[in-house]
Amino acid sequence: MAPARAFPGYLLALSAGFIAVGVGLLFARYLPQDQSVWMALALIPLWLLLEGLLEALVHVFSLRARPGRLAVAAVVLAGFWGGALAYPLLAL
Repeated sequence: MAPARAFPGYLLALSAGFIAVGVGLLFARYLPQDQSVWMALALIPLWLLLEGLLEALVHVFSLRARPGRLAVAAVVLAGFWGGALAYPLLAL
């Protein structure tokens, strides 16, 4: 039987980025325009949730590679704000 292939850490970071894009789109959709400052506060629990999720995935599935914290933070920031700023263009 062939050994299980390692799931690369960058794929975990990219999956966190896709989740962040979805959350950014949801926040831009449902938060009123005059209260967009609250979106910045959403990044703290989102990042903590994704850190916990990625750490759990690494331990549960015995993955050999895990994404760096700085990479996950950068991808989550870029994904969240990319989704939030792209929503007005998508809503046209």
